[in-house]
Amino acid sequence: MTDTHIQFVFNAEGNLVPSSSKDSLKLAYFKKLLKSGDILDCYFSKIDEEDGSLGQLAKLHASIKELANFAGYTAAEMKDEVKRQAGLIVINEEKIEQLKSFSNCSKEELSRAIQTCINIGNEIGYYIS
Repeated sequence: MTDTHIQFVFNAEGNLVPSSSKDSLKLAYFKKLLKSGDILDCYFSKIDEEDGSLGQLAKLHASIKELANFAGYTAAEMKDEVKRQAGLIVINEEKIEQLKSFSNCSKEELSRAIQTCINIGNEIGYYIS
């Protein structure tokens, strides 16, 4: 199975187009892997400018699992480390620091967590794109 995450923009002409040059390259590469008759399973989600997307969450959780497997940690241990390094810490009413749930993160916070995964991967020799 070949999977990729590509973000699209719905333009004024009514077309879905890749939202960046990186997404255009990913689409072009993905299309090269396809042959006639291949069936694609697509999921579209409109992104609120403030809220994180399901695509971001999927990318983040997949990256955490890959890093954990490569580095010999559990997914839970790696997830906590990513949250710490990304600064996703909240202080509750009792003034105790807690790690923020990814489901409560903004688009920017999830982007920061994904970048943290990439940085951790680079440090340990496991490259995530």
